[in-house]
Amino acid sequence: MADYFNLILYLVALIHAYRRAKTINVYIFLLSAYTITAFFISYITATETPEFSNTTFFPYIYLFACIMISLKPFQSLNIAERIDVNETWLLKTLMYIYIISSFISIYLTIPKTIELIQEGGWNMIRQAIYDDGVAGQLYSSIFEKLCKNISVFLAPFGILMCFYYLTKEHKNLKIITLLFVSWIGFDFVNATLLASRGIVLFSMLRVALIFILFKNIISSNVKKVLFGALVLVFIPLFAYIIIVSMSRFGETSDGTGGTILRYVGHSMAAFNQGIMGTMHSYAYGRYFFSSFSNVFSFDPIYDSLKLGCTHGSSFMTFVGSFYIDFGPFFTFLFLIFLSFFLGNFTRKKKIKLSDLIIIIYFASFFLEGVFVIGRGQAFAWLMTGILYYLIRFIEKTSKKITND
Repeated sequence: MADYFNLILYLVALIHAYRRAKTINVYIFLLSAYTITAFFISYITATETPEFSNTTFFPYIYLFACIMISLKPFQSLNIAERIDVNETWLLKTLMYIYIISSFISIYLTIPKTIELIQEGGWNMIRQAIYDDGVAGQLYSSIFEKLCKNISVFLAPFGILMCFYYLTKEHKNLKIITLLFVSWIGFDFVNATLLASRGIVLFSMLRVALIFILFKNIISSNVKKVLFGALVLVFIPLFAYIIIVSMSRFGETSDGTGGTILRYVGHSMAAFNQGIMGTMHSYAYGRYFFSSFSNVFSFDPIYDSLKLGCTHGSSFMTFVGSFYIDFGPFFTFLFLIFLSFFLGNFTRKKKIKLSDLIIIIYFASFFLEGVFVIGRGQAFAWLMTGILYYLIRFIEKTSKKITND
């Protein structure tokens, strides 16, 4: 019963938001993702899955309140006639650094990707990662590691430049294509090393998210061409997700379709019964700040069972990633603060590229947080802040390029 009540909460919120906006904007898109997850909870709790058999009302109400507070800054976000990109030579140089580092990473990784596709043993790859307790080997040299780190660091900037160029009257198709491949291609080859479906799925969802952000300033003809190109790209990516699912879960009782539905509906039920419903003490930063364990001289390893957490996976929504560290009160308080912080960027009369870095990063964070937020996200937040100030510095100190 609690699961249906939870679904009604999101459906009512979504219908009210759509009637108010009368269009699909970033807020509607994000809220739709959570509504779909709420819908598939009924599949999860209807199966014989003991850890999700007794969901209750209050954790769903708490989760809904936290999500709505977090998404509020995006409610009236529209960058049309507000975007103010100061395109400079330094920005272009930074863009080329992103493209070059991404293509080097793709070039060095693609032989392994081809080998993995030919072998098709995705279940063995994933099981080896679980058995070893590590995230897989994403690089084979310091140089490759450097290129991949640069690509990850500059990704929000490169993604935004890709869509910004689509809005221009005179479009450089070569640069747009290079930026798009730098983004999607980089995510795909790294996903194959981990036999990951989530990386590919999230990459596609982020394409849709940023398209929605820019859709009001992209011409109709460009939208048609872009849609056709994305269909051609997304078909093999969807095929990859299905093939990996069949390899990893094809022999389970619920089959591939069941595991995909479980993947979609997993997080809210996990938060309800495995996190909020059972936890009695907290990790105090060892989840969110685990990347800084050496700096802060604390041990990031903790026993989640001793905290009362009965759900070991990180599929617990972004709210769960804070809750496991700070508990109900401080998580709620922090998300209120974060909402005010983001509102300072979304309410600006003129939104610059540096502002868009923050906006799209946190929109992507909340989109990814429908499902899973991994450990050590504080480091990603820090890197995003550094990128924001780097772009802001370039905007203030460099001369604008006058030619289009």
